Amino acid sequence: MKRCVTLLLLLTACTEAGNPSTAASAPPTNPPTTDAPASPTTVGPTRLDHFVEEASYGPDIVEIYAPSELGDWPVLVLFHGGAWVTGDVRDTANLANELAARGVVVFNASYRTMPEGGSFPGMVDDVACAFGYARSRAGEYTRSEGPIVIGGHSAGAHLSALVALAPDEFGSGCATPMDAPPDGYLGLAGPYDIAGLGGVLAPFFGVEQSEDPDVWSRGNPIARTSEAAIPMLLIHGTADELVPVTVAEAFADALTAAGDPPRLEIIEGENHGGAAEPVIVNDLVLDFLASLSPG
Repeated sequence: MKRCVTLLLLLTACTEAGNPSTAASAPPTNPPTTDAPASPTTVGPTRLDHFVEEASYGPDIVEIYAPSELGDWPVLVLFHGGAWVTGDVRDTANLANELAARGVVVFNASYRTMPEGGSFPGMVDDVACAFGYARSRAGEYTRSEGPIVIGGHSAGAHLSALVALAPDEFGSGCATPMDAPPDGYLGLAGPYDIAGLGGVLAPFFGVEQSEDPDVWSRGNPIARTSEAAIPMLLIHGTADELVPVTVAEAFADALTAAGDPPRLEIIEGENHGGAAEPVIVNDLVLDFLASLSPG
C-alpha cells in the first residue's frame, strides 16, 4: 500500500511540475462560423499560437489546435495524465500546439478526475464522449476522412487505451456518441497494466481488486489485448521513474500474442514526462499518423 500511495503522489507531482504556463484554461470562445478553421488565435498569455477554440463536449472541456489553413490533416484526440486525480489540458497543450504546427488537428481533451467525481467506468466514458465529439467536429478542420486517432499520456494513455480496445463498451450516454472506433492509438508512457497499483486505483474502481477482480479486469488494458484491432504506437522512456518501460514491453508482447503487434518505440534515457515532450515524440507521432493516412 505504501508503495502505491508513493507512486500516486509521484505521478501527481510530475504532472503538476510539467504544466506549461502558456496554456491555462480560459472561458469558452465562440466556435468558427465557417467550414474553414478560424485563424490561429493567441488569447493573452494563456494560449499557444495554433489554438483555435475551447469547447465543451459535455462532461469537460476540449481545446482545438489546428493548422492555419484547411487541408488533408490527420486528427489526434489527446488526453492528459495526472494519476487519475489531477491534470488538465495545460499538461498536453505544448504537444498539441507543436503537432498542429506540423499539420495535425489536435483535440486536446480533459475528463473528470476522481476529485471531480470521475470513476470507472464513467472516466472512460468521458474519454469516449470526447472522441465522439471530436469526430463530429473534425470536418471543420480537415478535408481528410481519416485517420482519427485516440491517445494520451500516462493516466490519459490508460483511459484512451480502454476506448481503443473496447470502443463498443464505453460512451453509450454521450451527447455525441462514437459512431466509429478510432483509426489508431497513441500511448505515451502509459500504465497499461494496473493490476499492481492496488490502493491507488481502489477509489477509481470503487472496490478493492480482491473484492471484484472482474471490474478491475475490465479496466485493465493488458487484460483486454485480445480485443485490439487497430494500429498502435507506444512510446516509452528507459528512464521512466514512475511507469517502468517493462510495462510497455509487456503490453506490446500481449498485443503481439493476440495477433495485433504494435509499434513500440523505446527512448533511451528518457523519463516519464519526456514521453509527452514535442521535441522527443513529434517525429514518431507524425510518422505513425502518416502511415495511417489514406493513399
